[in-house]
Amino acid sequence: MPAYAPELNPDEGVWSLLKRAMGNFVVANLPGLVRIIKRKLRRSSTGRT
Repeated sequence: MPAYAPELNPDEGVWSLLKRAMGNFVVANLPGLVRIIKRKLRRSSTGRT
C-alpha cells in the first residue's frame, strides 16, 4: 500500500483535516493534546470549524 492513498484509506482525509484545523497549537501536556484533538474531531463531525 502506498504511504498516502486517501482513496484506499478514508482516515487519511480525517487526519488531513485535523492537522489543518490544529495549525500551530501548543499544549503543555498529553491530556491537553487529547482534549484539543477530541474537540476538533467533534467540531469537524458536526460540520463546524
